[in-house]
Amino acid sequence: MKKNNGIKRIAVENFLSSLSGMSVTDAFANLRSDARSYGWNAATVNAIAEGISKHYAGGRGRGTSWTDELMPSWTSSIGDPRKRPR
Repeated sequence: MKKNNGIKRIAVENFLSSLSGMSVTDAFANLRSDARSYGWNAATVNAIAEGISKHYAGGRGRGTSWTDELMPSWTSSIGDPRKRPR
């Protein structure tokens, strides 16, 4: 995913971090429910769906976060928030 037009990064991060112990069927059912409840746009839902698919296909790269894989231009354009002084 090269552009992040309309993707709600926090929603993607939070959702994908909650997948542990959840079946793929439950993950997609939860995505549909949360998307309706929170009013997520199509770009956000698609980013989460892509992350779910990668998670269950074992596609996560070593040492990278889901957000870095799905939205690489964010960390390069705004800087990595984990490296900012607090």
